[in-house]
Amino acid sequence: MQLLARQMIKTTDSPSTEVLAHNIPIYTVIGTYEWQFPKRLVYNPGWSDDDNLPEAKAQFDAFVKKLEEFLGVKRTIVDIEKQWTRDDPMKTGKSFEQEFLRTYELIQGPATYEYQSAWSKKYAEKFGKAPYIPPALKNRWPYVKTMTPEQVVGAHEQADAYRYWFQTQILPSDGNGVSSAVMVDRWTWSLNYRDRLREAPNDSKDYGFGQEFSASIAELPELVICIGQYGYDSTISQTREYAPVAVSLIGAKGSDQMLLKLAEEFMNYAGIQAKVLVGRTPFPAPDHFLPPDWHL
Repeated sequence: MQLLARQMIKTTDSPSTEVLAHNIPIYTVIGTYEWQFPKRLVYNPGWSDDDNLPEAKAQFDAFVKKLEEFLGVKRTIVDIEKQWTRDDPMKTGKSFEQEFLRTYELIQGPATYEYQSAWSKKYAEKFGKAPYIPPALKNRWPYVKTMTPEQVVGAHEQADAYRYWFQTQILPSDGNGVSSAVMVDRWTWSLNYRDRLREAPNDSKDYGFGQEFSASIAELPELVICIGQYGYDSTISQTREYAPVAVSLIGAKGSDQMLLKLAEEFMNYAGIQAKVLVGRTPFPAPDHFLPPDWHL
């Protein structure tokens, strides 16, 4: 396989009075490399075993079994939350849930509020009315206004501790872009309508640290792959709709290119479609319509 190095160059154009900068990746062949795929498949039952969506779970389970077959290994069960609680890296005596109950909103909340406030003001100045902002974004704002600098610093310290622990205890790097382990994670959850406010006090576990933040906070490469879809009865359209079923592969730090090659070869091996549709569904699905006599 050819190993490519990406370089970034900038060009500008001026459609009006603004100058727009574009980053254009340029790839240069620097040699060849035979990838060594991981021989350890990390599987976290606490995050992946969810029976609320049986149709999605069946597709995820089939994906994991096929990945075991491709790698020639059996999954290694690692319960991230239980191991963190046992290891107690921050020496606080807290469980994983207690430790990270507010981490994400303390890190992300202030920046989101600052951006939305500035953008909303510009919108109002231009159009003379307030923009529509969905409740999913407004949920954390009451807490953002009460956050202290000390709390924000503490959240970053928690993230730093998680990053070091995950990179050394869960997915350590072998160096030179090699990862002896890869983590497979389910990337599909029960429906969560974004036009609804969360009930106070907004203290559910996934609000502070959801599994989808793990790779980002640990600063590890992650690929999210759409492998199918599942049907559900929408309370909005009041018909049968479809949501994507996806999985993620997380590698050790620096294993980005290996992870891409692994995904490419495995998807070819498993016959997983690499392209999704543009529109309401990722893959072909039957249309459902309300009966002619429907009414509110």
